[in-house]
Amino acid sequence: MYFAYHDGGGRYASEPAPYEPGRQFWGRGTGGGPPAATPEDSQGVAAIDPETGKIQWRFGLTQNSLSSGVLATAGGLLFVASREGNFISLDARTGQPLWHFQAGNEIPSSPMSYAVDGKQYVAISSAGVLFSFALPE
Repeated sequence: MYFAYHDGGGRYASEPAPYEPGRQFWGRGTGGGPPAATPEDSQGVAAIDPETGKIQWRFGLTQNSLSSGVLATAGGLLFVASREGNFISLDARTGQPLWHFQAGNEIPSSPMSYAVDGKQYVAISSAGVLFSFALPE
């Protein structure tokens, strides 16, 4: 199973907070907390074995693009898009990058696949432009 992920929790720490009449009272102060993990460590695309729940591999992205989906093909390819405008193909078994295309703008859409006369294509939209790529035989 493949998915885009952002692995980061909210920060919470409490400190005493005095009650002030007429102001919203949460019963705690803001406090501090541990620093957030770097984006490369906490977001990207991952493969998980649905039978064991174990992560098989991770492919980090510097800016998560959770609005974009992950497309897997029967031929063992995975397609993802990043917020920086990269359309990326990964090996579905290993997560190794195989190919990428820079669209020149953010890619907020999910990749899709279709076939014409038996030939498979993948497509992605960015900034009002539809990019379509034929897959190798």
